[in-house]
Amino acid sequence: MIAPPPPGTSTALYQWAVLLVPVAGFSWLSLQKYIADVKKKKDSEEVKIALHETNTQTAEKMGEIHTLVNSERGILLEMYASAMEVNAKLTNDPQALTAAKVARAMVDDHKRKQANVDSNK
Repeated sequence: MIAPPPPGTSTALYQWAVLLVPVAGFSWLSLQKYIADVKKKKDSEEVKIALHETNTQTAEKMGEIHTLVNSERGILLEMYASAMEVNAKLTNDPQALTAAKVARAMVDDHKRKQANVDSNK
């Protein structure tokens, strides 16, 4: 039951006011929720963009590191193969000759794989 209107107030006007106050309050809360949802969505989009940028930068940096590591590996394989070849020439040991051939094959394999990666960049 609706409380009686204050003295001097129209009953119809009072009843409308009593009905409209909760509706206005609900509308205000709905508007606030809508604004909060829009802000969350905006914040979510900003996070997505920042994450994408970070992932892109990380991928670029990882590519640079991978290239550096591959380059260093190639140098080490070449040094190892050269050392094995020198050892094989000095000793004429069959095992040293086999080791030198395997080391040179590893260098060639690395160069082939690296050329394939480089051609796909």
